[in-house]
Amino acid sequence: MFIALFALTPREKMSLMVGLLIVVVAGGIFLLPATVKGRISETFSGEKRKVGKMEMRIEESAWYRVEGYQDVLFDKFPRQPFLGNGVGGKFYDGQYATLLYETGAIGFALFAWIMARIFKYTWIYLKKTDDKLLRGLCIGYLAGLIVLLFHVITANTFNIVRIMEPFWFFLMSLHPPIWDRASLWARPLDLIYLGFFFLSFFLSFFFTGSSSSSSSSSSS
Repeated sequence: MFIALFALTPREKMSLMVGLLIVVVAGGIFLLPATVKGRISETFSGEKRKVGKMEMRIEESAWYRVEGYQDVLFDKFPRQPFLGNGVGGKFYDGQYATLLYETGAIGFALFAWIMARIFKYTWIYLKKTDDKLLRGLCIGYLAGLIVLLFHVITANTFNIVRIMEPFWFFLMSLHPPIWDRASLWARPLDLIYLGFFFLSFFLSFFFTGSSSSSSSSSSS
């Protein structure tokens, strides 16, 4: 996250970022809870397992993800390389493995194209705008996008509603015409679309929250 922010932050703000990084790193070393430190260390404290041509100590959940990628890359993907095996069928705890298994090379290429277009046009907005708030949103969004593209290596992040709701919501909010209030009020149809989007966004939070709480209460 900080690497992405360093790359995107203007030079005049770099000293602030360096100071923030020092505070976070120093605080992380001394203030991290013991459970978090233990979770990090136990990742490489399991049994010795073969990962590719190497042998390394790796705990069970991490090994499950590595095994899933090996299964997709060397077994499932070669059988259906172009269109994949269809949605469902088998669960892999990694978005890239899931994409290759379910949609093949074509679906994976389309996903990469969508991500590249999002990055390209957000970068264009960042370079063209003089609005400080919009620039901050663009920098934060690009940094978050980079982090998500690493996070999906070991999780199906793009399938999680509570992550994807703000992801697509903020992408829409970066669209330049939304910030041009004069032209927006002159387009009533766009205002209606925008209103429906905001309404569905907040209602989805309400219903997903109520459904998750009801399921937890029923399980207890």
